[in-house]
Amino acid sequence: MCNMTAYDKTLSGRRRFVLAVAHVAGAVLCVTGSAANGDEPLQFGAYRSTINNLHEPIAVAVGRQNTIYVVERAAHRVRAFSSEGEERFQFGGLGHEAGRFDAPGKIAVAPDGDIVVADDGNCRVQVFDAQGRFKAAFGEHGFTDGAFRGPLGVAVDAKRIFVADAATARILVFDREGEFERTFATDDAAMKPARPVAIAAGDGVVVAADAYASRVFIFDADGAMRNTFGEWGYFPGMLAQPVDAAVHDGRCYVADHRNHRIQVFDLAGKLKYQWGLHALRPREGEGKLHYPDALAIAPDGSFAVVCESFENRCQIFGLETPAQAAKRFNPLPPGSVGGTSHFGRRVDIDGDLMALVEPDSHSVLIYDIKQPEPILIHKFGGQGTRPGRFNFPTDICIESGRKRLTVIDAGNARIQVFRLERPTTDLKYLPDMTRLVKAIDLGSVGRQIASLGERQSLTATAIDRDGRGRLFLLDAVNSLVAVLDDEANVTASFGAYGRRRGRMRD
Repeated sequence: MCNMTAYDKTLSGRRRFVLAVAHVAGAVLCVTGSAANGDEPLQFGAYRSTINNLHEPIAVAVGRQNTIYVVERAAHRVRAFSSEGEERFQFGGLGHEAGRFDAPGKIAVAPDGDIVVADDGNCRVQVFDAQGRFKAAFGEHGFTDGAFRGPLGVAVDAKRIFVADAATARILVFDREGEFERTFATDDAAMKPARPVAIAAGDGVVVAADAYASRVFIFDADGAMRNTFGEWGYFPGMLAQPVDAAVHDGRCYVADHRNHRIQVFDLAGKLKYQWGLHALRPREGEGKLHYPDALAIAPDGSFAVVCESFENRCQIFGLETPAQAAKRFNPLPPGSVGGTSHFGRRVDIDGDLMALVEPDSHSVLIYDIKQPEPILIHKFGGQGTRPGRFNFPTDICIESGRKRLTVIDAGNARIQVFRLERPTTDLKYLPDMTRLVKAIDLGSVGRQIASLGERQSLTATAIDRDGRGRLFLLDAVNSLVAVLDDEANVTASFGAYGRRRGRMRD
């Protein structure tokens, strides 16, 4: 039996709204909002509450009875909370046994309540019931059908489980029992995610977020491409490292990581609205976002949850009117109102110079550190694919004695080497301090390493050079280290995935 109950509600004394709630056997199935005069629908963005003291919350899902499931990657577990933020139970823990995790990735909840978790470090997917009791696991480390190298994203519907294997740029489809069915395939490289880090299913579509390309791909449930949208940038409708997506009621919600916001599109890629103010100081919250990593929409549409591993918290947002949102939200891009960019985790120092990566602007900064306070003397790069530009630079190595600077250009799958001209005059900003010498294609490097085969390029995550100038590349995805000479020839490689001595994991 289904009946509709209408509630009149006045929001901020401005307009009267009607919330229509459908009840089936006492369970709330959906919530829709519309203005009494029909011209102003409700949208997410009204801050409700915060779940604090988490340990690197990297993923979130909302299940039946509005239970919030949060993946704590650093603690290798899943914690369950009520919609008010009260903890109900937890499961997991570090290990490779059934029911345990190693650096878990995304999480999804099936219509029947089953919980599906991408167990990244163990290269498998695990399935639990709604109370966190282990039911099944499938997958193994490898390139073959049904195997994974970096299962980061997972989605589920009534019949299938979808897995985004970021390391091999594949979207794999399994039945609910874990039997491999197929891989999403396309002959058009422009219509294929280069590094799908998240995936969502709903409303008859499957959505994949490609963090490196700053694009979102929409497939039908059988894997046929329907649409793709997004390009790197700060302005509304543009994306800067989309790391998660959700589908609900004909809309696609995207966690726009480096723009510190959630953007909402229709399935044709048209921007509908956005929410989230950039937190400029640590621990700022109450609606302000700081590098959102994941989001989820409650099945009844009554609230949304956003994870921020940088702040070790999840924020819960309710519904509001566009007029209320307009009072709070400033659509100007970061930097246009005096904000400053955030530096990455990679810093290198040699002699009097310090180099660091500024991922928000896809740039590299060089400081003179002879003075009591470091002084910026050079900045170069910017987002793009042309030589000398970057797409998410991730690590850097500076050699002032050799006048050389080496940068991992992760999004463009290459390493760029620059000549470094040391300051010879009084301290000042030097616009021509670096000059591109060469770019090293990581695909060609990977093909030199027999253990990678033809199907996988090297995924450089860290670099360094020794006193002889040899370049050491750490590939955390393939669990190996490659050694290159000055001509970009691989002279040695070592390591492999595993727990035995001499092998590496993460």
